[in-house]
Amino acid sequence: MKSLAFRRSKVYICHYATYTLGAHTKSDLKVHLIWIPKYRKRVLTAQVAIRARDILRQIAVEHELAIITVK
Repeated sequence: MKSLAFRRSKVYICHYATYTLGAHTKSDLKVHLIWIPKYRKRVLTAQVAIRARDILRQIAVEHELAIITVK
C-alpha cells in the first residue's frame, strides 16, 4: 500500500480554471509578484532584465509552475 503523503497530484482544467487535486484537497493558487527595488531605481534594464526573466522561467519549469504574463 502506497502512502498518500507521496502521491502526485493531478491537474484538471475546468471552465477556464485550473485546479490541482490531491488526496483530500482541491486548490487553485495564483500569485501576483511585484518587485520594487529601494528608491525605485531602475535595476532591471537590458541584460539584467533578460537574465532575471530567464532565471524565473527556469525555476517555473523546475517546479512545474505556469507564468501567465510578464510586464
